[in-house]
Parts: sequence; C-alpha cells; structure tokens
Amino acid sequence: MTDEEKLEIFNNKIDEYYLSCLDKGFVAYFNTKDRINTLPVPMIDIAEIYKKFSKKLKNIPLHQLTYKLVDVKLNFCYLKTTKEHFYRGATLIVGNNELKKLNPNTFSLLRENHYRIYLVSVLIEKLLDLLQIIFFDELDDPKKDKWGKLANKLCKISILNKSEVDTITNFKNNRTSELHEFSATIGFLSKSNWNHFQKEESMLTSVLHRIIKLPVE
Repeated sequence: MTDEEKLEIFNNKIDEYYLSCLDKGFVAYFNTKDRINTLPVPMIDIAEIYKKFSKKLKNIPLHQLTYKLVDVKLNFCYLKTTKEHFYRGATLIVGNNELKKLNPNTFSLLRENHYRIYLVSVLIEKLLDLLQIIFFDELDDPKKDKWGKLANKLCKISILNKSEVDTITNFKNNRTSELHEFSATIGFLSKSNWNHFQKEESMLTSVLHRIIKLPVE
C-alpha cells in the first residue's frame, strides 16, 4: 500500500470518527461533502497536503511526512471532540480552594482540562515537526528549547507569527507548572479562574488551516 493510499484511508476514517462524535442533528445539516469539508477536522485533508508538499522533499523519507500527517490530524480530531466526551451540562468551575462546591460535573470538566493539556502538548510537538519537514526538509531534535527554536525559525519565514510563537512558548512554560506540579488537581482548584486552552486550540486550528492554503515554493 502506498503512502497516498494510507493517507486517503486515514483521512476518511478520522473524518468518520469526528462526525460520529457530533450531535446527529448538527451532522444532518452537513449532509453534502462540500459542507462537511467546511468543518475544522475534515478541512484538514492530509492526503492533499501530502500531494502538495511531498514532491519538494529531497532529504526526508516520505514515510516520515506520512506518519506526522496522520498523528497531527488524529490528535487535532481528539482535541476538537473532547467536549463531546466530557461535557455534562452547566458546570460550576470551582476555584480559590472552595472544595465543598465540588460536584461530578466539575470533576468531569477537570478531567477534560487535563486531557486537553496533553492533546495540546502532543499536537504542538507533532505540528512543529510537520512544519519542519515541509518547510526545511529536515527533522532534527534539539536537546534544549526544541519548541522555541523551531517556532522562532518558522516565524522568520512567516509560517508562524509572533503571537503564535508567544502562545507556544507560554504554553510550554505553564504546562509544566499546571500539569506536572506537585498536585495538578489542587493546582487547578486553588486558582481564581481556569485556563481552558481555547487560545491554544484557536492558534493550532489557524495554523493547520493555513497550511492547506499555502503555496508550494
């Protein structure tokens, strides 16, 4: 099976999974391929991205591009469907250590937030790797500040903007303190407000959709 055939299968299967997570009434409205392709996950056609950029690669084995594309789309799909798995309706966000207000809905939202941190982290890592392959025809792994070095390198050729680089850098710093501190649970519940990582998700969505429109030089 060729890389193109694999990507076509993954592309369709991931779209199928994404649609299965959404409300049936919502999906019913998007009953044509043209409408479906306006949704954030189906819009990322990894088979087309492969066709668009694979011909310019000289140093990177093409299967590495294939694998990164699959990982990026699947993790993006997971990120876009977290709420469908964890949302239980109106939820009280507990902060300032008001622990007596905790209820099952709050714990479910906390679980979603922990999962979103993981997904955003993985997706940034995979996306930076993908962009390095596509635009620099290389895939190195700097031992120090990999995210910062790659993000700034991509900023210099206008693939990322300064705001996106800042978002990536800030997330890297805060992720360590929020998820890997002595108690991530108490850390979230002690804050006056929660970070739901909407800024990071918006940034990732914008960059991914931009790749589709970028011309091949």
